[in-house]
Amino acid sequence: MPGYVNEVYILITVAISMYLYKVLPRKFPFPIFVLNFVFSISIGLSADHLIATKPFELYDVNDTSNVELVDIAYYSMYGFSGYFFLYAYEHFRIRGLFIILYILLWSVFSVFYEWIAMLVGIFDYSKGYEIKYSFPVYLYSQSLYILFYLFIKKEYQATRRKYL
Repeated sequence: MPGYVNEVYILITVAISMYLYKVLPRKFPFPIFVLNFVFSISIGLSADHLIATKPFELYDVNDTSNVELVDIAYYSMYGFSGYFFLYAYEHFRIRGLFIILYILLWSVFSVFYEWIAMLVGIFDYSKGYEIKYSFPVYLYSQSLYILFYLFIKKEYQATRRKYL
């Protein structure tokens, strides 16, 4: 594929994500939104940099190892992914054992989305990484998203009761 396809894919994904964020009803107070958005970016980048850099170097992200302006948009994709994951979690009121099913389904979707990203050149797995390795990473990270969200939601509510 031409070298710019991955950048176009990233920009379109971010534009659609920003549009959806703008038109969907708000589910979270702004401080919770910011914390979850940054946490999602942190988890995604940590996983990428842990696996894609020395000593492992199992894959490449984008078409160059240099940091480009489009990389900022790429990083925000993790934030939006986490946001929509938690948005649906709240919107559909996922509770109890359905949380396990929700995480499983979202992990399958995430692997599918990653496969598309691989096809357009965002990920280059020619160094030995296989997409099947991503499924347990998504199970783990999405479990972390929910735990972190529940923690900050509880703290936010306690702080509001205490100071308002």
